[in-house]
Amino acid sequence: MPQNNLTEGAIPMLFTDDAPKTGVKPVLQVAEITLLKTRNQNSNIERYRIWLSDGMFYQQGMLDQQLNDLVRSEKIQKGSIVQLNKFVLDFIKNCLIILIFDLDVLLEKCECIGEPTLFKTEGNNYSMTRTFVPVQTEIINPHLGAAGSVMDASWPNVASGVHVRSSGMVAERRPIAQNQQFHFCALSELEGTENSSIVDVIGVVSSVSPSSSVKTKRGIETPLRTLQLNDMSGRSVELTLWNNFCNIEGQILQTFCDSREFPVLAVKSCRVRDFYGKVVWTIPTSQLFIEPDLPEAHNLKAWFDNEGKNVNSISISRYTNMVQSDVRKTISQIKDERLGTSEKPDWVTVCATLALVEVDNFFYTACPICIKKVTDYGDGKWRCDRCNQLVDECDYRYILRMKIQDQTGFMWITAFQESGEEFLGRSAQDLYCLKYEEQDDETFSEVMRNVLYAKYLFTLKVKEETFNNEKRIKYALEKAEKVNLDSIAKFKMEVTGSLHLESREYAAPIMNHSRNTANMDRESGVPSQPGSYCDQYIGSRLPMTGSTSTYMSCKLCGGAGHGPENCPSPSIVNGLYRGSFGYGTSPWVTGSGETLKCFKCHLFGHWARDCPGFLQ
Repeated sequence: MPQNNLTEGAIPMLFTDDAPKTGVKPVLQVAEITLLKTRNQNSNIERYRIWLSDGMFYQQGMLDQQLNDLVRSEKIQKGSIVQLNKFVLDFIKNCLIILIFDLDVLLEKCECIGEPTLFKTEGNNYSMTRTFVPVQTEIINPHLGAAGSVMDASWPNVASGVHVRSSGMVAERRPIAQNQQFHFCALSELEGTENSSIVDVIGVVSSVSPSSSVKTKRGIETPLRTLQLNDMSGRSVELTLWNNFCNIEGQILQTFCDSREFPVLAVKSCRVRDFYGKVVWTIPTSQLFIEPDLPEAHNLKAWFDNEGKNVNSISISRYTNMVQSDVRKTISQIKDERLGTSEKPDWVTVCATLALVEVDNFFYTACPICIKKVTDYGDGKWRCDRCNQLVDECDYRYILRMKIQDQTGFMWITAFQESGEEFLGRSAQDLYCLKYEEQDDETFSEVMRNVLYAKYLFTLKVKEETFNNEKRIKYALEKAEKVNLDSIAKFKMEVTGSLHLESREYAAPIMNHSRNTANMDRESGVPSQPGSYCDQYIGSRLPMTGSTSTYMSCKLCGGAGHGPENCPSPSIVNGLYRGSFGYGTSPWVTGSGETLKCFKCHLFGHWARDCPGFLQ
């Protein structure tokens, strides 16, 4: 079919304000059809997304449900020529969509006409529906404009003439900050502040990082700059300046710090975020005051010049995560303690052996702009639904699933792009070329064999996620280091030392008994020793063999004169027999003589899975 049978320029014409009202019935070609399933309360609703082309441009549309039979019967397929009889334009998820209610199929099959490209709708005059987001009352300011800066729109700025003055003097600094009402929050109080709270902070800027940028979910580069604030509470916090604050106030603060002058900064209306500890961010309605004329600023300046610059402040922004990532757990402990089920993720380190790596689906095709998954559109093109455009090339990113195990069990973890590259030493793009383009299976297998069956210290981020109304705990790899024997020996020595300290804290104090010690000896099996027992403590969990010390009470039977390790009352707990009391005997044993002790609470009489302190 010749190309001039399609309505020339139909796609740009459809996106004018009056196009649906003129009664035009454009003839277009179907470039692609995809099935969309929408879950409803009662059933699954099928909708078809259709891409329409005029030979030069293409745009997406949506078929009405009554037209689904045309697709099922293949009367409408890829390449079909159709005429739109009834349609409207709608703005859905930041995209303009052609909603088609009636059409005629002019030709069921046809070769692709022309080389159409995606029609850009950002510059048209089509009216878009604005989305209004609720704003907290704390950050509402009647003097703020749309750009977030204070302005006075009472009088227009009109140039009425030029005045020449002599003997002029520079006016004093306007006390702008004095006109504001601040409710400063001390940096030490930010640790207990709820996430997303709006607060006012003031502190001395001790360091400023260079300007950088991050890419948002929409693929927009956003500038940012971080700095450290200190105050007299001995704490420091990380403040992130976004957008214009980064380029204007951030550059001024950078100049101060480069000249070894540390200014006082007051921030009105900043947001508290729980990100690797507590941090604060600027928001569009924030206001920054450098060296404000405030009593709090003068006190901070005097404190910093006299002693504050020599004080090592404790950061509340980074140390929380560092402590959590150093927590050493076994695989069974991670599962039994239900890590990751709280609001915030848990960071743990586990020493385990890499047992298996899935090599079939170790990557996904990603959009080079937003790194979201793209689908093969054919003809060497890749389609990104988030960016709503076609790209010539895609990126290959890691989604590497690995099975690790230790002496307590096994688990599946996932390594994404950065951690996967660091772990394997090769990019996902390189491994894809080896396996699928060069088909060099030997080199590919060698890369995998180099990491298998070795023991690593895996740093994991544990977080519960919900997918399709099903909650699952995900274990994401952050870092992996091969086991160093020196570090393992040092760690075990530290654990042994901590257990020794715990045993001292666990022992019960001695009572100053006024009753007959002979009766006590018969009850507890301790040899009789005369004298006072005041202010004596037992520093061991081992059964007593001739010691003059006696326990205050037993946590198992409630009796006096012995501890839970050497309780003379035999019993059976959880199907395990506890041996009778005697000198040098083991406290809790199985039938084979194995000592039973809970690694969670360090008490005898139950397994870790039955620990009463951790049961929900």
